[in-house]
Amino acid sequence: MVGINAYQQVSIVTGSPWELIDKLYDGAIRSIDEGKLPKALRIVEEGLFGSLNPNVGFSRGMGDTLELVQIHLEQNRAPIARQMLVTLQEGWRGIKDKVAH
Repeated sequence: MVGINAYQQVSIVTGSPWELIDKLYDGAIRSIDEGKLPKALRIVEEGLFGSLNPNVGFSRGMGDTLELVQIHLEQNRAPIARQMLVTLQEGWRGIKDKVAH
């Protein structure tokens, strides 16, 4: 387990911004799957919200959607929050594939 944690820490430090945000989505979804809603909420609030640029229209829309995810997590509606995060991650990956290459 220590080796995996070390690998994850290195990949976080050396990853591209695209990869880091993708890992935040993975972490939030995994936390919901494990029943750790407070952890998922923290990832959304501190990680995903923190990655947004408020001066970009796309980020404002993402912020609104992440706010809905946050509300669903706070109100213990994990399946809805999870599906929203999965959909957002799929969109993120689609954008990354077009922009990052």
